[in-house]
Amino acid sequence: GLLPIPTFATLEILRIKGFPFKFGPVNGELATPTGVALLTALATPLPNLNLTFKPLKIGYGAGALELPGQPNILRVWSEMVEPVLLKDKVVVLETGLDDVTGELLGYVAEKLMGEGALDVAIIPCLGKKGRPAHILRVLSTPEKLNSLVKTMFNETRTLGIRIQQLERVKLQREDKLVEVEVAGKRFQVKVKVFHSLDGEIQGFKPEFEDLKKLVAETGIPLKKAIELVTQKFSQKTA
Repeated sequence: GLLPIPTFATLEILRIKGFPFKFGPVNGELATPTGVALLTALATPLPNLNLTFKPLKIGYGAGALELPGQPNILRVWSEMVEPVLLKDKVVVLETGLDDVTGELLGYVAEKLMGEGALDVAIIPCLGKKGRPAHILRVLSTPEKLNSLVKTMFNETRTLGIRIQQLERVKLQREDKLVEVEVAGKRFQVKVKVFHSLDGEIQGFKPEFEDLKKLVAETGIPLKKAIELVTQKFSQKTA
């Protein structure tokens, strides 16, 4: 008669091997016990496949009533649900500079961020012949690659740029608005919220530009503004 998918032997092999899996789009058997035995013995699951189920314990119960066309069996299993990772493609641009001033480095970093770079880092190092130098490292999306390379060549004296294409794993992020009141006046501050792989709020950070505007218009210290927004957001999410 009809059997549940995965079949008994297939699910047991997956449990013993600790091998994660996911259900497919077909209403039928796609993985046989023999195939799964070979797969778990010879292969390693790739993280980008998003295999979300990993059986830990399996229990069966059988009833006395005979059902037409299928066994009277109840199967229950507990599983560890693997978190689905958020991934994207990024490009790292890197060049060494030993003949530029600190002012120029700061200007270039600010311009690159304004043109869409995800991040810019300036790392002190020692160059050829012991000369003090800096590594300019830029994180970019593939779409912004050409324009950022052009800016790096135009604004620095570098003769070459190293390029690496990487896969990035990141936490889920979202923006929320928090309203605070200072001296009878209301202000809205954007708060960046990031979640753990389990979906729980792991942390948050007020948008610095909004804090600067709040401080400029009220005259309160920056530390006090951060405390007000943090307290208000904590109350909102409690």
